[in-house]
Amino acid sequence: MPTRPPPPRLDHLEKFAALSPSVDVDVLGTAIELIRYLHFTTQAMDLHYARMGASRGRFAVLTHLWKSDASGLAPNELAGACGVTRAAMTGLVDGLVESGHVKREFDVGDRRTYRVRLTDRGHTYLLEHLPAHWERFQQLLAGLNAADRKALRATLDKLWVGLSTMEVEESEAPASREAKRESTRARRRLTAQSR
Repeated sequence: MPTRPPPPRLDHLEKFAALSPSVDVDVLGTAIELIRYLHFTTQAMDLHYARMGASRGRFAVLTHLWKSDASGLAPNELAGACGVTRAAMTGLVDGLVESGHVKREFDVGDRRTYRVRLTDRGHTYLLEHLPAHWERFQQLLAGLNAADRKALRATLDKLWVGLSTMEVEESEAPASREAKRESTRARRRLTAQSR
């Protein structure tokens, strides 16, 4: 279990805030704590996926296919559900086809595309690993009672609003479009490395 790092020192944050009078040191400290928590959570979950012989992306594809009906999902549907680009999804599906967990079949309604379906091996894999996966999620929130979880969900709803506002602002600036392109390229490199 990772040890909680010390909280950010407010005197350092106050130095940074002095550069911009509109910066609220308390907000900045809270944001840094949240980002650090997310970083350690991501590391712990990535280790969990690796122990299952998967990556976060591959496991997400398998679970979305498991939740879908027998007709499977088109690659663009999977990409949207998993929050990755279509190019990244192609790489994820390629790896899962190669490992025998999924198969591609032509879409009977549109022969220009295909559907992705779980194979028997993919079903077996999920049935074997899902109980431990859900247990891991329960461990993640073990310190919270029902009221705490309800309050956390309400707080997350508020954070999503802030995030969506930030994304709108960034999309309006030409420099941020290049930053988004670079972020997409970095995600693709990481996806390629995880295969």
